[in-house]
Amino acid sequence: MLRMEIRDKQIFLTKTVIDIWGQFRQLEQQKNEKGGIVLGQVSQNGRQILVCRASVPGGQDRHKRRSFRRDRKRAQQIIEYEFYNSGGKNTYLGEWHTHPANKAIPSPQDIQMITEQFATNEMKVKFMLLFVVAQEELFVGLYDGQKMSSVTIRIFPQLFSLIAVQQTTNSNRHAQEIAPSVHEIGGGKMHPYVTDSNERRLVPLLLAALSVLASWGLYKTLEAVQISPPWWFDMPSLMGFYGLFYTVFDKWLWRVPITRRIGLVKVPDLTGKWEGHITSSFDEHQSQCEASIQILQTWTRIRINLEAEHSRSDSQTAAVITEVPHCAIISYEYLNEPKAPATTTMHTHRGTARHTLCVVDDSEVFDGEYYTGRDRGTFGTLHFTRRQREVGST
Repeated sequence: MLRMEIRDKQIFLTKTVIDIWGQFRQLEQQKNEKGGIVLGQVSQNGRQILVCRASVPGGQDRHKRRSFRRDRKRAQQIIEYEFYNSGGKNTYLGEWHTHPANKAIPSPQDIQMITEQFATNEMKVKFMLLFVVAQEELFVGLYDGQKMSSVTIRIFPQLFSLIAVQQTTNSNRHAQEIAPSVHEIGGGKMHPYVTDSNERRLVPLLLAALSVLASWGLYKTLEAVQISPPWWFDMPSLMGFYGLFYTVFDKWLWRVPITRRIGLVKVPDLTGKWEGHITSSFDEHQSQCEASIQILQTWTRIRINLEAEHSRSDSQTAAVITEVPHCAIISYEYLNEPKAPATTTMHTHRGTARHTLCVVDDSEVFDGEYYTGRDRGTFGTLHFTRRQREVGST
């Protein structure tokens, strides 16, 4: 974590962000300018700023040796994705791009760009950050609508290491206050999923019947023991019991084996860690890329997070098909985002995956296929088995 101060604000940069900038520095003559947006979190008093996300260059960006213009549509998709998957914590903070020179000096076009961005964007914060990554320096600018305040930090040419900066206990504490577990894999929210099983109709009816019985039973019990609650004590109503029973069933009871043995629940419990590999048409399926899938699930909500060497993806929508002999089909749309080491042709994109869940030799096998959107146009196979079951994770 790198910490710096500009005026009355403390700015923290995570290692993930610094690594991305280091990858795209223009150290070779043939390298063009690259850039993107930065996102993060701001403390309630507005004085601590955590920059925890930096987008990688995309295929629709326009870049030359000494100029760069990012794809606005893709940037907006990243902003919305990060906002949703961070629970509304990560927000757009500004821009970053590289320069081919040794010194990090923003050009007049850079200043004009950040001024226009501040004027035309609906900002949740009252400032905008500008990062210029040169060969030997990093420029950090803070624009508040009137003037640009900045600091410049020296970079070792051999390594993307920042000198004369030491991480202190206080900086650690401030960063944790702003964003505990920032940029952790699987930090997004669970989303609803649909299923063809009739349990979504049957279970609510059963819970409603139990709620009626519970309400009637409570009334009769209090009547029998001649207890009259005071006026300020709100007795559980029919809907109160229903809400309680539904929550218990949605989070825990649906996992109990007896609900499956009697045929009440058919939706499979996918919760846990799955490990395996992926093949892709990108290299004509010549190699196997190791990957893992982390699934969190309740009876009505799910999140499927896939982690590979060069990218990660999070499900956006999902469907579970149970009316298939001896297996279940799980289909979902995902949003994939590349990591810093990924090839420059790889960028944020959407795709669809379709898995078949079967039991083979006492092992749960989660195999399937995927294909990406038109921007990448690749497809491949997915091969996973369950390694860890995390019952009750929500």
